[in-house]
Amino acid sequence: MATIRDHPTTVRMPENSAQWLELIRVLYELLPQKYEPVYTFTSGDATPSVKGGRLFKTAGATAITDFDDGVLGQMIIIRATASITITDGAPIVLNGGVNYAMTDTDTLTLVMFDDQVWYEVARSVN
Repeated sequence: MATIRDHPTTVRMPENSAQWLELIRVLYELLPQKYEPVYTFTSGDATPSVKGGRLFKTAGATAITDFDDGVLGQMIIIRATASITITDGAPIVLNGGVNYAMTDTDTLTLVMFDDQVWYEVARSVN
């Protein structure tokens, strides 16, 4: 009987096809989702939370000046659902150093390369 010790707990190797299928099912569930959830920002929040997410839709028309709860290396993609401005400044560095006046279906992709600073890496004007 073989064991794997690369993990803090000892894992028994499957001994038959049913156990192998169960192991494959469990491992598949641990893989990243094929489709990610899309979160909607809270209307009226100038600094919406991006905790644990990557895909976001705007809500309301309050200009966004920063994003709360981001982590280094996080990428966020924002799709406008109406006219809204993303404000260029110290926490959000946009192409050309100017605000982005988004309209319905426009997108903006940002990455936090430095602590608490988001950098634009792409946009689409739809």
